[in-house]
Amino acid sequence: MPDNFDDYWQNNYLIASLYGNSLYRVKFDNKHSKILFSEKIFIGERIRDVKFYGGDHIILAFERGLDLGILKKKAAVEAYGNKKKGYSR
Repeated sequence: MPDNFDDYWQNNYLIASLYGNSLYRVKFDNKHSKILFSEKIFIGERIRDVKFYGGDHIILAFERGLDLGILKKKAAVEAYGNKKKGYSR
């Protein structure tokens, strides 16, 4: 995935799963021999393809024909007013 997508997602990979109906965000060590971090992002649909668009969108093509999913960055405000990046679909 492009490094300019998000500061927190630098050097991360996205893996789409048909069976798991999810995206997996994974970060490897420098030798790509060990997983340092993984996150399951449940989508609820079988994902056929993933594209990045405009620097802040992830476009998902689902198995059910013409359906698309769009994940977009958003700013979430925590209880103390600190902004934390989040994602919506």
